[in-house]
Amino acid sequence: MTLTQLFIFMLLFHFLADFVLQTSEQAQRKSESFKFLLYHVLTYTSVWMIAFFVLPLKPEFNNMHYWFIFGLLIAAPHFVMDLLTSRIKIVK
Repeated sequence: MTLTQLFIFMLLFHFLADFVLQTSEQAQRKSESFKFLLYHVLTYTSVWMIAFFVLPLKPEFNNMHYWFIFGLLIAAPHFVMDLLTSRIKIVK
């Protein structure tokens, strides 16, 4: 897989995970409810966990240990970023 293909793959999975599969209720309520923020982050992370198995990785990366670490590396920053950005109020 070339870097261009990997970039396109990542863009598509991000779009699918962060926008297409996010319900309107999650989008509206994640700023006021940890429950809906967690639902969104779990959906987002689940898509990426599936993507982990689709990517042509080296055989030594195809084990549950790396899969778990990958999930944490996806979920934690996404949770923090959405927590912060969903609570920013723009003053006009």
